[in-house]
Amino acid sequence: MADESNNENERVKVFTLKTGIILIIAVIVLAFLLFFSISKILSQNNEISGLNEQLVKVNSNKDKTLKTMGEKVVSSQLIKNSLIARVFGMGIQPALLKNKYGVIEDLISEISKEDGFLYVYVQDSSGKLIASSIPDDPKKGSVMTDDLSKKALEVNKVTQFKLGNDESYEFVSPVFSTTSRIGIVRLGIKVNKI
Repeated sequence: MADESNNENERVKVFTLKTGIILIIAVIVLAFLLFFSISKILSQNNEISGLNEQLVKVNSNKDKTLKTMGEKVVSSQLIKNSLIARVFGMGIQPALLKNKYGVIEDLISEISKEDGFLYVYVQDSSGKLIASSIPDDPKKGSVMTDDLSKKALEVNKVTQFKLGNDESYEFVSPVFSTTSRIGIVRLGIKVNKI
């Protein structure tokens, strides 16, 4: 009887270990997929910017063309950055569920290397800053209570907020478990104009 109980305990331990390894592999695969997806989106944006520059040189009505193209570039960048925020939020969800803040910090480190990123924050559902792209961020570990942080905690879908000037935005994506919100991703990004 005791041997059967010990065997059953061993099987449970082995099953739990295998499940944990599978989850870790899944998180790593998601991280790589996220990185490559974001890189592709950013490279496409560079191609769009190059095309816009060529069109400006050809057009004789420079001012009108610049204004129209600038609006289109900003619009496409806003859409692209909203997608980046959503994909990043989905990518960190497993790590956030398991409190794997080191994995989140690694992902933030990669995404914030791209041009235009002012900051990347990940907050838990209470508003506590658990990861930041800002080295030695004094807000890390604290609940952020400024007005923008309060608004960010209220979003239920990817939302953008205009920052102080007309070229910078914050993109907020909620992160959900199967039953509730577990945090938010906040990307501060400078949008390039022509």
